[in-house]
Amino acid sequence: MFHKIIVPLDESPLAEHAIPIAAQIARASGGTILLVRVVTLALTSQLQSHELSLTPAEIVDAEYSRAETYLWDIAHSDEMHGIEVKTEVGMRHDPAEGILALAQANHADLIVMGSHGMTGALRWKLGSVSRKVSHHSPIPILLVRSDTQVSTLRRILVPLDGSALA
Repeated sequence: MFHKIIVPLDESPLAEHAIPIAAQIARASGGTILLVRVVTLALTSQLQSHELSLTPAEIVDAEYSRAETYLWDIAHSDEMHGIEVKTEVGMRHDPAEGILALAQANHADLIVMGSHGMTGALRWKLGSVSRKVSHHSPIPILLVRSDTQVSTLRRILVPLDGSALA
């Protein structure tokens, strides 16, 4: 069973689609949810160019504080009622690396995260945090598309081809 479930969030509705699925799994398994937000250092340097009156340290502190508040609000939402929920903010240049580092540091059993469901050239052009995480993660990942409804989730198909990566 899954005892520690990580849910990476980026303050987007797409990422938040993973929350009800993770909550359902946590309730069924008696697991804990760790809501994580990776604040990227690239974002803080972009903000610095727009907000010249702030120092880089002030921008990082403001982003970190905002991320903590965001996660706290979700952790204390009705959706999480009855589930042990923790939060953690990480800092990295690459969000995927940050998610994987937080999963490893917290000994997670499962990562549940939103995915655009893009394919082909569009995914290649835009890149995909969920693709990078799923490719490099040593633990199971459940990617939740934006059109997934908790009420319709009855089964999960796990395709295997016999390889170590699968």
